[in-house]
Amino acid sequence: MSDLQAKKDVAVGDRQSSASSMVLDGPSPLRKMISVASIAAGIQFGWVLQLSLLTPYVQLLGVPT
Repeated sequence: MSDLQAKKDVAVGDRQSSASSMVLDGPSPLRKMISVASIAAGIQFGWVLQLSLLTPYVQLLGVPT
């Protein structure tokens, strides 16, 4: 019976240590927030660039805005 309890304690200890290592290995919230914000800024910059470069062609075709 004590062997079973010892194995159970080891399994619980392994789970706790792996959970704490996962927290340390992941990106920090600030770094994740900066990466998400930079992706959103890149998409917005692409839209602005597309709009500014295509506006003369749209005006040339006479499409109403």
